[in-house]
Amino acid sequence: MAASAPHTDRAELLTGSAAGLLLCGALLGLTRATWLGPDLARPQALLFYLGAFLIYGALTAWLWRRKTALPLPLVLGVAAALRLITLFSLPLFSDDIWRYLWDGHVQLAGVNPYAFAPGDAALDALHTPYHGLINHPDVPSIYPPVAQAMFLLSALLGGHLASMRVLILLAEAVGAAAIPLLAEAWRQRHLPSMAPAPWRDLALLLYLWNPLIVVEYAGSGHLDALAVAPLLWALAVTVPHDAPRLPAAPRTLSPWLAAGALIGLSAGAKILGLVALPFLAARALWPAGVLDAHAPAERPLLRLGRVTALAAGTAAVITLTFTPWLAGWGFDQGGSFTQGFSTYARKWRWNDGPYALVHAGNEALLGLTPTEGLAGPEPVWRMERLQAPMKALGVTHVHEGHEVVSTTTTLYEVAANTAKALGALALLLLALLLLNQRVAPDAATLAMITVALMAAPVVHPWYVAWLVPLAAARGFAPLLLWSATVVLSYSIDIIGLSGWVRGVEYAPVVVWALVAAWRRLATPR
Repeated sequence: MAASAPHTDRAELLTGSAAGLLLCGALLGLTRATWLGPDLARPQALLFYLGAFLIYGALTAWLWRRKTALPLPLVLGVAAALRLITLFSLPLFSDDIWRYLWDGHVQLAGVNPYAFAPGDAALDALHTPYHGLINHPDVPSIYPPVAQAMFLLSALLGGHLASMRVLILLAEAVGAAAIPLLAEAWRQRHLPSMAPAPWRDLALLLYLWNPLIVVEYAGSGHLDALAVAPLLWALAVTVPHDAPRLPAAPRTLSPWLAAGALIGLSAGAKILGLVALPFLAARALWPAGVLDAHAPAERPLLRLGRVTALAAGTAAVITLTFTPWLAGWGFDQGGSFTQGFSTYARKWRWNDGPYALVHAGNEALLGLTPTEGLAGPEPVWRMERLQAPMKALGVTHVHEGHEVVSTTTTLYEVAANTAKALGALALLLLALLLLNQRVAPDAATLAMITVALMAAPVVHPWYVAWLVPLAAARGFAPLLLWSATVVLSYSIDIIGLSGWVRGVEYAPVVVWALVAAWRRLATPR
């Protein structure tokens, strides 16, 4: 995608303004639909959601074809209007925000959200009007400590939907500010003859006007914006704009220390933020690519200093953020972050794509049927002697409302764990390929998160929001398409055709992305 026009003509200004008004109208319809009764709210809101993507797709395809962009004030003005409209919606598509509010509420009362589940009888006195809306009330919080800090801040600001959403939007704005830097780095590496301003403005439009970003952050209030923002800045501060292909790595240590701290903040909000760390470390050690014979000579101590600063920043922030909650500082007791997270990783599945195919194949090989799998057959592997050390390490999960030590494995879990292991292997092979091809950390991070989601047993639409800023910075259309098709997953509860819906969601994205990636790898610049 290229955008080299030096100015915006009248037709483009009018078309962009009209598209912005139509997008505002679509999200206004979505916001109104969320206030309707349960039988009408979801179908109508989903239609407006998909309608907004039709407008967004038509506009971006038109700008793509004309090789132009809209004025930055128009882009920012419409982006602000879209978020302001959506702030007045009810969280129809997700109930996560009620858990966020609850975690902040109990922290104010001196209760560690890792120590007690919302449904625990010990917390009956703390019940709120929204208590019945909290999802998985038998599972303690799964959200890492940086997210808990934001929940606590929201509680201090009143503990309302508005306070949580405003904090999310502030985090999103911080992350969006890094997109022009990442877009410029990509332009210099791949399209150095193109003017920088139109590409910057177009990248911002691709992100800021994306309906998935607006609805999932301003409407549903998902905390992923808090994790994505430091991740984007960690990539931005280590990619200066001073070379046409793969820019030279910063020679001073401060950017690497800052990048490490930012990765730690990202992981403290959602663990996925750690995915960029190995690629930043490789870049710190080998700025021009792994084992590049033509790389400029650098002192070994400088390379070691960069990677040490990166690791130290990450370790320091993770230690400082995790310790208060796990040790119970300011609470009646400490808590185990791993219990809720282990339950999530061990049991939950929703809207899985390629993972579902591998899992189904494993079940067929093991002679399982879906009914037997859901019922939970007898364990085939027991590690009873490890119960005490496993519990001490926090390797537990919630089963039928009770905490149990994860020392048994059923045949159904063998099928699931094998599928997860194959996904992990695919990620390892991809990482080696990206290092071999000297792919820059921002592009490598985008590829790794994409494949991680493709191999994941749980793929909520707001997970795909992680891909949008990096895809927008480089104009990678297949992943922008996924930000639209993933919304179809919300229709599963309405029409029940989950297999058909997932095929429509995943198939065009996978095919298009593979073709685009193959062309990029087959024709290196």
